[in-house]
Amino acid sequence: TRVFLELLLRHPMLLSQLRVLEPYGIRSHNRKLDDFSVAFMQQESEAARSHLRTLRSYAPESQTADQRFSTEVLDWFLQNVVDGAPFQFHDYPLNQLDGVQVTLPDFMLNVHPLYDARDAEDYVARLAHFGVAIDQVIDSVRERAARGVVPPRFVVERVRGQVETLRKGGADENVLLRSFAKRIGAIERLSPEARDQLTQAVRTQVESVVLPAWQRLAEYLPELQAQ
Repeated sequence: TRVFLELLLRHPMLLSQLRVLEPYGIRSHNRKLDDFSVAFMQQESEAARSHLRTLRSYAPESQTADQRFSTEVLDWFLQNVVDGAPFQFHDYPLNQLDGVQVTLPDFMLNVHPLYDARDAEDYVARLAHFGVAIDQVIDSVRERAARGVVPPRFVVERVRGQVETLRKGGADENVLLRSFAKRIGAIERLSPEARDQLTQAVRTQVESVVLPAWQRLAEYLPELQAQ
């Protein structure tokens, strides 16, 4: 239970998806995005190794049958993470199916809750982290490229097309703003003035954070494609 809880606390986006803390009034995770950095990946591997050492320090003969079963399942899960650590850079964080340019907008549109004013404020706060997230992904892709792991050219071309679609039309036509404005229209407890203020706050974040982040990604992709 402790290992699972620690895992969730390190992944606020997963916490938002599972909604296991909201019934207890805990919602601060809804203001954050996951950490996409290389350092975080390495921390995750080290955490798995540490948990595995702790798990294997318990005497199996002192456990009940159900406890032993849980131990075996967690041991299998953690060992998979440890075994996969040497290959953690052998993937493509930028791809046309579940790259960050797909998953982040999809998460904001379909997972981030929008039921009241606080959810709307958290939406604005999350958009403010887009720049850091995109920069972390670019750095992680550069790390992979330095190790000789680059996606096929057609994958990069598809990603470039998706990024251009996200940039098209500026802030007013951006899907993150248009979806937000539509969804908060269904929140009856929000006054028209509050809706306008929150919508403007989202527009500001899209204009000052999100679109510049997509721009930095667009500028990097030709470099990746050339490799």
